[in-house]
Amino acid sequence: MNNGNNIIWILVDAIGNYSCEDVSSELGDIGRMKFMDSFASEGVDFLNAITSATSTSMSISSLMSGINAYNLSRDFDSFLYDRQQYDTLCEVLKRNDYNVYSISFAIDLRYVFKGIVHHVPRKYWPKKCDPIKAWENVDVDRILDNLLPDLKQPFFLFLHYNGRRDAMIEERLVKAKNKLSNVSEDCKTIWIICSDHGMPKLWREGFVEKKENGKDLFRSHDLFMTDDNIRIPLIFKYPSCPTKEIETMVGSVDIFPTLLDLVGIYEEYLADQRANDLSGFSLLPLINGKMPNYLTERYIRTDTRYIAQANRMTSIRNQNYKYIFNSNSVFGEEELFYDLKNDPSELTNTVHDSRYSVAIEKHKEHFRRSGVEAFIFQEKYLHKKFEEIVSRKLSNKKHSNLKEVLIYVDSLGAFNSFVKQIVEKSFPAVKVKVVSDVDHFKGNGVPPENVLGIYFIDKNKIKRKPKLGSYIANVIYLDLNFDTVYDLRFRISRLFILLKKIYSRRVFYFYSTSAVKKKIARMLEGYQRN
Repeated sequence: MNNGNNIIWILVDAIGNYSCEDVSSELGDIGRMKFMDSFASEGVDFLNAITSATSTSMSISSLMSGINAYNLSRDFDSFLYDRQQYDTLCEVLKRNDYNVYSISFAIDLRYVFKGIVHHVPRKYWPKKCDPIKAWENVDVDRILDNLLPDLKQPFFLFLHYNGRRDAMIEERLVKAKNKLSNVSEDCKTIWIICSDHGMPKLWREGFVEKKENGKDLFRSHDLFMTDDNIRIPLIFKYPSCPTKEIETMVGSVDIFPTLLDLVGIYEEYLADQRANDLSGFSLLPLINGKMPNYLTERYIRTDTRYIAQANRMTSIRNQNYKYIFNSNSVFGEEELFYDLKNDPSELTNTVHDSRYSVAIEKHKEHFRRSGVEAFIFQEKYLHKKFEEIVSRKLSNKKHSNLKEVLIYVDSLGAFNSFVKQIVEKSFPAVKVKVVSDVDHFKGNGVPPENVLGIYFIDKNKIKRKPKLGSYIANVIYLDLNFDTVYDLRFRISRLFILLKKIYSRRVFYFYSTSAVKKKIARMLEGYQRN
């Protein structure tokens, strides 16, 4: 049973846990704000909090589930929250009689990652809010103002601001805190202030690539694994909490279990089978002056992408060292290792220095083990989905007569191998192979009945329905989330391509009428329901 405390979680996007002169300048470093320092003077300030991912949607899905980001999907565009796979903070709190509200400027959290947070209904949106674009922070403020009179206690409120290049951001945060303090007294409120990931400092090599029209253009921030990008501000304040700074390394995955502990439902939740997948731990013992064994020799993993995507980099960090594996280097696979105490700016790669050989091997072992754990987590879930699909597609007779399964995956080798293992588990007595070209098994006459073709499709790349069905009688079209793809999905996938162009401001103006935008938004919502 919850203890009745309200929870207010303010997340400021893309703020590193380092001091800088002016977080609001157009081209300045984006670091910790004075507002955060002021707030920390009244609560618990974690100085070494490490995010699970360097991109917003990956990170927030991890924050809201307490599970490493890398475990949660195969690729970004195929992400689909499934309540049967894992829990989220919103779902757990709702089951424990909380009223749940979320306001986010990010379109991904309204559509693509729908369900991870429970965004407030449209009746609270200002009339000029474009449903298929990222919002300005002023829109978040207006929605909050509209929502405040209707907040029902006890409540959980997730408030997500964009911390990048908003000259008013600190003023907004102060005003939001004051408004919320008026509706929820400190004596019964749990506050969290944090970020989802940091931002590389401007002097990082490759971060500012070139100038265009007098302005710097930025390389994607999520391709950096330096501490300025993976260390985030994390501050807790709650009734009767101590005022202290904690230097022990913790993870963003720890926020979920810590909140459950603070509202009195953590022990009860641990009895739930879904709690077995938690990557994080409650930080309450640490706050209260104890050092649990699980925090003494800890390694935290941070990722840039999911398993089926390019530009994958992984960081394994402990209190003193960091190991980075880069699978996309122009020189092939690349390994980096940094002594964070003696080289806090991470300028000297010591991966070949024999003095660090023991520490390097420990980090590499954790990298291998966490990768296996992620595979097991996903395989358990996807194998169940695959078995259900096969049972619907094939009769018992067809299933027993199968001689061969052909898998076509236009993806990375690691994902291909992963898919093959899942299919082999479902067909242990059948020959299973991954093919790179569908034309090589094009037959003459009647398509063979004893071959099963499985075609994995990236929704964002598809231009037309593949012709695999004309070569083989039994074909299953799946996306990278192992969801069956129908003709309707192909049409929607082309809308995703259109939306990507809108996001990047390469807008086709004849598509930009409000009626068409609303229709696209409705179709996206329908896609999530399907």
